[in-house]
Amino acid sequence: MKINSINFFKKRERYISSTTLKDANSLIEKMHMEKTYKEITPDFFEKTEVRGLKIKDATFKDGQFLARRNSKKQLIPYGKDSSMLEFGEIRLIFNNSSGKIIEHEKPFFTTWKKIFRQAQEIISLALSQYNNDNIVKKIVHHSAGLTNEGKIKAADELKKVFSAFKIFK
Repeated sequence: MKINSINFFKKRERYISSTTLKDANSLIEKMHMEKTYKEITPDFFEKTEVRGLKIKDATFKDGQFLARRNSKKQLIPYGKDSSMLEFGEIRLIFNNSSGKIIEHEKPFFTTWKKIFRQAQEIISLALSQYNNDNIVKKIVHHSAGLTNEGKIKAADELKKVFSAFKIFK
């Protein structure tokens, strides 16, 4: 006689709805369209990009800027094809092409049906009110740096400094 074990807490694969997935991808596309790159001088540039959105009490972030820690405390990025939605005590990280939930945190007694309904409401609100700063606040990252030409000039200046110190030997 064969005895089968019963696993009540078997982890099932979950997927967000196709409507939610389509809206989330549209949101990410809008976020990427706001990316700007400007050369201030031939040596320096400025870059701004929208990395996430704050929708009332919820947060939506592009997965290319997210990472998790492994057992060795190293950061492992989720990748460009993922997104994160956080609201209340719930966090969903999902794949942008398939809609599969990669990771999640949720209260034990909260149903998936309720979570998916709330996620759809939040993402559709963010999409419809994207330019309304009272509802959707953009999480923007500003950065600046050297262009390739600027890096070459900086390296040449550094060589000059080191050669000047050789005189004192």
